[in-house]
Amino acid sequence: MDIALCALLSDAGLRRSEAAALTWADIQRAPDGSGRVYVARSKSDQEAQGAVVAVTPATMDDLDAIRAGAPDTAPVVGLSADRIARRVKAAARVAGLGGAFSGHSGRVGMARRMVGNGAPTAAVIRQGRWSERSGSAMVARYTRAEDAGAALNYL
Repeated sequence: MDIALCALLSDAGLRRSEAAALTWADIQRAPDGSGRVYVARSKSDQEAQGAVVAVTPATMDDLDAIRAGAPDTAPVVGLSADRIARRVKAAARVAGLGGAFSGHSGRVGMARRMVGNGAPTAAVIRQGRWSERSGSAMVARYTRAEDAGAALNYL
């Protein structure tokens, strides 16, 4: 469960509340093995227009491993937002990663990974579902260490 939860948070850039609200009906496998996750409501989508984000084939495999025949109406993780945060922190400690992880680490990690792989800021903003007003600032904040290293391409 911890592997699937952390992979889902990281790939989809989910907030804890968004992960807590997901049901299996919100997750669909694409023909290439990747997945699409429907986020019905988020902090930057108070009108609940919803958004669809992608997850990797590896994350889909991790999710398949925990589904165990659960119906589409069942919650994916079955935890509150607070319990998700505690579970991520505990999983990081057990894995020897230290105590600097939280329920928000998936969003930060998603932004860093995408920028590190050369994604344009607009793609990172869409995946993270940041508002137009704050999106660029959040991506810059989360990826400031990665951005510093980009200068090495030109030195």
